[in-house]
Amino acid sequence: MKAKVDAPRPKFVAAKKALPWFLVVLLSAGWFLDRSDVSLLTPAHAETESPAVMHLPPPADPPSEGYQLANLMERLEASGRNYLPFIRVSTLHAGIYSLPAEAVDRQQPHDEDELYYIIKGKSKFTAGDEVYDVQPGTILYVRAEVAHHFHDIEEDLDIVVFFSTAPPETDAEGDGEE
Repeated sequence: MKAKVDAPRPKFVAAKKALPWFLVVLLSAGWFLDRSDVSLLTPAHAETESPAVMHLPPPADPPSEGYQLANLMERLEASGRNYLPFIRVSTLHAGIYSLPAEAVDRQQPHDEDELYYIIKGKSKFTAGDEVYDVQPGTILYVRAEVAHHFHDIEEDLDIVVFFSTAPPETDAEGDGEE
């Protein structure tokens, strides 16, 4: 019987095990980037330095994806932030937004139409001159550039937020007004 020799493992073995995880992170990161930002992954000067640099096209929008709310809430909590984006495709962005009771919602008007679906909590919501009572099941639509915020938050709010990134429709004259 041969004696077992405990030789140090070559460093490439450890890197080989980490490589699939690293690739998964890099490849999945493309789904969370705005398609116009994908160029940030490749330095602008890369083509002039080496003809061997391969430029990949931006990832295509996935045909479908599924999410479990409990998993998204765990990810949000682990992030230490109050917003977790989970969909970012060419015409739609979505995320989970969370505000604790008595918090101040400091959001500013957005340049995208927005839809809120209230998962839990109780508060008021002001958009423009309108004030709404908010509770689980409430759906709120806010047009782009309209000032809005949650306030008088009585119970912790958990909200699914959808942003439309599609350009606004225009009428026959092309001025966007109906």
